[in-house]
Amino acid sequence: LTKANLTNAKLRDVDLSWADLREAKLIGADLTRAVLEADCLIRANLSNANLSRANLTKADLSDANLSDANLSYANLSKADLKTANLTNANLSSANLSYTNLSGLNLIGINLSSADLRNSDLSHAILKDANLSNVQLDDTNLQSADLTGADITDVQWSGKDLSGVDTIKADLRGARMPDGRIFDDGIVDNGSYEF
Repeated sequence: LTKANLTNAKLRDVDLSWADLREAKLIGADLTRAVLEADCLIRANLSNANLSRANLTKADLSDANLSDANLSYANLSKADLKTANLTNANLSSANLSYTNLSGLNLIGINLSSADLRNSDLSHAILKDANLSNVQLDDTNLQSADLTGADITDVQWSGKDLSGVDTIKADLRGARMPDGRIFDDGIVDNGSYEF
């Protein structure tokens, strides 16, 4: 299926485990609940695709285009997303545990209620992102840019959070690594000292 044109394909509940979909065109495809575990999706175009509740565990999505894709409730645990395009993607309630998102541009992305435990978000740009109710246990956020992000009701623990930029971020209800609950609202000037 390398370079296959599957634009607008109806692939709901299909098992494509271990398929080589390198450079495939899956624009607007319906992959709801599809099994794409350990698939090779390098440089695949999944823009506007519906991957809701899809299993993408250990999938290689490097250089993939996931712009405007619906990945809500998808399982992306241990997936390789380095250099993937996630512009305007919906990752609400997605499982991104043990996933490398280091350095990615995630401006304005919806990650509400996502599982980001043990993930690498170092140097990621999360400006204006929705991170409310996200699980961040042992997540690496070193030097991440959370300017203007919604970080309400998040529990931070376990990893180095030095250099995290939280200017204009909403931290209400967030539990800090030292156990304090942040109830002061928005950080106006400077970064919160973790």
